[in-house]
Amino acid sequence: MDVVKTGIEKFRGNLSIDSAKGVGSKFTISFPLTLAIIDGMLVRIDDEKYVIPTMAIQKAFKPDRDDIFTVKGKGEMVKDRGNLIPVIRLNEINNNSSQNKPVWDSLVVVVESKDEKRALLIDELLGKDEYVIKSLGANMENIKGIAGGAILSDGRVGLILDVHGIFSIAMKA
Repeated sequence: MDVVKTGIEKFRGNLSIDSAKGVGSKFTISFPLTLAIIDGMLVRIDDEKYVIPTMAIQKAFKPDRDDIFTVKGKGEMVKDRGNLIPVIRLNEINNNSSQNKPVWDSLVVVVESKDEKRALLIDELLGKDEYVIKSLGANMENIKGIAGGAILSDGRVGLILDVHGIFSIAMKA
């Protein structure tokens, strides 16, 4: 067990053991968030790059003009397999874009969180990869819609999107 504990501590992790005679033992291993690795899809929205966790992605496609609808009280919707899915314009969530392209001129990524589906509007799919989640620090840890950051292959930081957080932001807008 000492070898295991040494290996865990080498990665700044922690091993704790709780044992009770006749009851059993509980082994708890924890690692810092900076060692969490996710599969993600790198996307471009305007001039920024973001990572969408692949476990949330259902599909990505370029919609036809005939598959875009505006529903009173619900906003823009895209039709996929006979179902209307609400569209979230990620570039408008932070009010950092003046671009308002038609949905059919963009790509949509259908994502799911807690049995809810939404179509995220993006400009470009850049590829799938594994990303090490980095904490954004105490000042930025409670930002809705952002799960953390990752160092991208070009050395820049890409924000990892929290899909459920984005859903809740979009409902308030």
